[in-house]
This record gives sequence, structure tokens and C-alpha cells, in this order.
Amino acid sequence: MANNLDDIRQLIKEARKELMNKANVVATGVGYKTSAGKQTSELALICSVDSKKSVQSLTKKELIPASIQNIPTDVNPTGIIRAQQDPTGRFRPAPGGVSIGHYSITAGTLGCLVKKNNKLYILSNNHVLANSNDAAIGDDIIQPGSYDGGQLPDDKIAELSEFVQIQFAGPGVDPCGVGNAVASFMNVFAKMLGSGTRLQSTRIQAEDNLVDCAIAAPMPRRPPVTMATLPVSSRSTSSLRGVLG
Repeated sequence: MANNLDDIRQLIKEARKELMNKANVVATGVGYKTSAGKQTSELALICSVDSKKSVQSLTKKELIPASIQNIPTDVNPTGIIRAQQDPTGRFRPAPGGVSIGHYSITAGTLGCLVKKNNKLYILSNNHVLANSNDAAIGDDIIQPGSYDGGQLPDDKIAELSEFVQIQFAGPGVDPCGVGNAVASFMNVFAKMLGSGTRLQSTRIQAEDNLVDCAIAAPMPRRPPVTMATLPVSSRSTSSLRGVLG
């Protein structure tokens, strides 16, 4: 019986082929089980489906078991998951996989949407949303990223909320020849374009970094713009007719 996260991850690998062969299942994974519309603290094998169907409409073979090796399953209706043809475009709402980034970087990838304390956030890497530790909480996030044409203020989609600090090795520690060459090459172009920003190759100490992540709070949706109806005098109406023909 699986009793920790590593065991459950191994279990989903073993059960994935069987689950994916069931009608309506589009993806599998590990997450927290949802009960009565609320997330619980119980780990479960998550089956994403095109749409939830009644038990009566499915055959015995198509039914997802309530549990596998005493680990509960959970069905999550996500719809069919499709790859975006052009992830560098501007998307509203913005799905996972599209270009995004802190306003000071080139561009990165929007990982997915997550909830913390029942509030929705954008999840990506520290180096994407938090500019490799150089950002401040509340900094603007744009979609698409600046390399893909995103600009402030029109493309602002979120503000940085939290990030996990990346621990870097000190300068000169085990330098990477490839990284230094790439940084030097890109700095030539930056100089030619008049940019004052320069890249530097830095080695991340993997043993001290468990994750490279950050979250950003999406901006509230703007209300639709409406045209106010103003009284128009007979004189102004005549003037308008003269202008419009």
C-alpha cells in the first residue's frame, strides 16, 4: 500500500496506462482529493476527464475505480487538453504554456493556475516571475513576455505575490563554459541595441534548491466599457448630420 507522496507517484506510473485506456480520461496525476466542492488534505490519484458522466452511462470497464491499492481516485472535468499553436501570443484568459514574465526579463512560460488559501494564483518559476530573486513583491507581470512583444501597461496580467529564493553559488565557482559563451554572445547584441542590461552565467547550487517557483496574483477583470447616452439638442443633431452626411 502506498503511504507517502513518492509511493503514490510510483503508483500512478503503474496505473496510468490502464486509466488512460478508459473512455473520457484525458490525463492523470497526483493531487489532493476534492469532496463536496472543497479540497481536502488527502492525497489521491487524479483522473482528468473530458466531462463528468453519470455512472449509469458508463460500462463497468469504463468506470474509474474508487481507489487503487487503498489510494482514493478523484475525477476532475478539465475538458480536452490541447497544445497551443502559438504560445507567444496575447491570451485573455491566459492558459498554462503561454509566454509570460516579470517585466524586466525576456520571457518564460506560465506553468498553471493554483489556489492558495482559496485565492487563485499564476504559478511559474522564480527566474520567470521574480527575475531570479531581483524582483520585489507587487512587481508587474506581463503576458506575453517582453521578448514576445508584451509591454506595460497594456499587457499587465498579474502582480508578483511570493517566490522561493534561489540559492546561487558565489562568482567564479565552477564556471560553465557553455553558459559563459552564450551570455557573452547575447551581451554583444544587447550592446548593439543600446541596452544597458547584461547577462551573467551563474551556477545554481542544486543541492540547496528544492524548487524554482513563484506565484503571482492575476489582475481583476476590467468591467466592459459602455457608452453613456447623452441628450442631444436639435441644433447639435443638425450639426452631426452635416458632419456625417
